[in-house]
Amino acid sequence: MVRNSIILIAAALLATSAQGQSFHTIARNTADSVVLRWAPASVEAWLMHNTFGYRVERLEITPTTSRRSKAERIGPDSIRPLPLDGFIARFPKDHPSAGAMAQMLHGNGEQLPSDANNIMGAAITADGQRMRWSVCLLLSDLDPAMAQAAGLRCVDRTAKPGATYLYRVIALHPQHGDTAIVGVNRAMVEPLPDGPELRAEELERRVQIGWLMPSGLAAFSGYWV
Repeated sequence: MVRNSIILIAAALLATSAQGQSFHTIARNTADSVVLRWAPASVEAWLMHNTFGYRVERLEITPTTSRRSKAERIGPDSIRPLPLDGFIARFPKDHPSAGAMAQMLHGNGEQLPSDANNIMGAAITADGQRMRWSVCLLLSDLDPAMAQAAGLRCVDRTAKPGATYLYRVIALHPQHGDTAIVGVNRAMVEPLPDGPELRAEELERRVQIGWLMPSGLAAFSGYWV
C-alpha cells in the first residue's frame, strides 16, 4: 500500500514539473541525514532563482498518505546564496574556493546592452554569465560548503530511519516558479561507488596516469590526484 501511495502522489506532483524543468534535483541518503542538491539548467534560471531562492518541503509516505496530506518545510523559508558579507564572515581569506564562489555570485558582471544592434557586446556578456554559472556549479560539486553558500544544497537531519519521503524543491520566483521532486527510501542507504581503476605508464622522467570512466560513474564531476 505504501508503494501504491508513492506512485499515486509522485504521478500527481511530477505532472506539473515534467515540462520545461528550469532546475534539477538529486538526493543522497546517508546514515544520519538526507542531502539534497539541485542545479539550475540554464544561465537564465540561475540568475532568476538566485534572486528569489528555493524552499524545500518533505512529505512522508505512509499507508494513510493522500494528495491532501500536508508537506513539512525543511530548512529556511527561502534558501538563497550567501550575501557578500556572509562569505566574509563564514570563510577564512585563504579558503580555496570561497573567494571564487563569491566572485561568481557577486562580481561586477556587465549588463546586457540596451542597444539591440550591439550583437558583439551581448555575446561577450552572455559568455561571461555562462562562465560564472558553470564555475558556480562546478565549485558546488567539488565542495559541499560551496553548494550550501550558493543556495543549491539542503541537509535534512530530522529524517527518520526507515521512513519513505518525497522531497519537493520549489523555486520561489513569483512569475517563473518551478518544482522538482525526488523520492528517498531511508531503509536503503547506498554507499558511494568506487572510483575508476587507475592505470600508470612509466615514461622518460615522467609517469602518465589515466583511468577509464566505468558505467555508472558519470555522476563524478572531477577527481583529486
